[in-house]
Amino acid sequence: MRNLVFKISAIFVFVTQTQVLAQVTTNVIDNFNSQQRYFAEKMYVQTDKPQYFVGDFVWFKIYNLNNLTSSFSHLSKVGYVELIDSNNQSRVQTMVGLNDGTGAGSVSLPNTLETGNYTLRAYTNLMKNAGANVFFEKKLIIINPLGITNSANSKKASYNI
Repeated sequence: MRNLVFKISAIFVFVTQTQVLAQVTTNVIDNFNSQQRYFAEKMYVQTDKPQYFVGDFVWFKIYNLNNLTSSFSHLSKVGYVELIDSNNQSRVQTMVGLNDGTGAGSVSLPNTLETGNYTLRAYTNLMKNAGANVFFEKKLIIINPLGITNSANSKKASYNI
């Protein structure tokens, strides 16, 4: 009888502790998700014009905002800017220092870019935690009147001696 009471009480303690642990885990996850929403950043980039020629500079200004309060975010100190081609390949990359949620910079467009539509993508390391769907993206048109492409530059020189 004594052994049976001990087993029943042990099972009761185990079941109640498991339920309490599950509630604590759920509360921790909920608190983490709410804090992540609070600290989430949203980035906006303003460029000097919507279309460029190769060899031009893309001048831009970055505004890094707190997603909840819409005030300037002071969490991230570095912003990343990339130029993505139609094949989703990064062609130009740069880092920009952020001071009080803003930053400015430029990227030079190499002569090897083909004419077409490109995406200017901007983000911070904190934004990487939420995934690429929160990155800032802006469409740009780049024109190459020179006709120089990557395939023309990658040809090996052949010599006939």
